[in-house]
Amino acid sequence: MGTDGELLEIAIHRFGHDVVLGLKGEVNVTTEPAFERAFERALVLCDGRIVIDMSGVDSLGSSGIDVLINAAERAKSHGVSVVVQNPRPIDRRLFGILDSSWP
Repeated sequence: MGTDGELLEIAIHRFGHDVVLGLKGEVNVTTEPAFERAFERALVLCDGRIVIDMSGVDSLGSSGIDVLINAAERAKSHGVSVVVQNPRPIDRRLFGILDSSWP
């Protein structure tokens, strides 16, 4: 699904009980609405966990991290866990710093 000026493309795939959100482009305040819509769809489809594949993300702003944290908290309230896979090395460091606050 191309979204918000094509700044972020989101592919949704179901694998068994898991739902994978494949992200390509930018995750930031501009693309937040598209991510939120896709994440809500993933919550509906999911009866396992939501995997966010960030291998195609070329820009993750501070607001993008906030979007991911809020989504993970929302999923947790539905009994669904969120896993982030394949972040860029710089983003991996940020997630390492945020590990204590990650839901």
